[in-house]
Amino acid sequence: ASVITTVADANTAESKEMTEKHSEDHTWECSVVCCIERKQVEIHRTSAVILLEHLKARPSDTDARDATLTHLRRASELMPMDTTVFSEYAVTSAKLLGLNTGARMLQERLTAAPENVQLRYELGTLYRDFGDRKMAVEQYQRAVQKVADDTETNKRFRAKTYTNLGVFEYEDGDIDAAIAHFEHAIREDPAHANARKNLEALQQAKAK
Repeated sequence: ASVITTVADANTAESKEMTEKHSEDHTWECSVVCCIERKQVEIHRTSAVILLEHLKARPSDTDARDATLTHLRRASELMPMDTTVFSEYAVTSAKLLGLNTGARMLQERLTAAPENVQLRYELGTLYRDFGDRKMAVEQYQRAVQKVADDTETNKRFRAKTYTNLGVFEYEDGDIDAAIAHFEHAIREDPAHANARKNLEALQQAKAK
């Protein structure tokens, strides 16, 4: 076999090396940009937390309210694919502007991502926190349905949803239904401590 490298081979090798170097540089640049964006997001979220504490003492401070929502909106814009950051923005909007505002934000996002269990869970929990149990149950029941893209995140939030449904059943006095929900939660996420704790407590109560 020839060990002579032609000009064409040398150019190809050099081109390949340059391409790999560019790829590495691009990856590094993306990593730096992502790191900077993440830090900016955390600054916005921390600022919002500080303002929310201020609003507890001065709930009528509209400037602080608007600034809080601006920080969370900017955080969401910096990381548009981060469901947690967006949900935080939507839930806080509901608390500061009313249920309909936050619920509409989550529903609109769900239209674009119908298989996102976390969004469905957040919407159900929002209704629960505002005292609309019927709507909460409706959203929770939709959240526990299996989806094609069954990621670990979906499983984790489905476990959270089953746990909340179990609590509803317990509050209604249906212990067997509550136990079934907690068992479903543990199957989805064996590490879900609340579901396991609730299940053990109800099983012990039934055994007495």
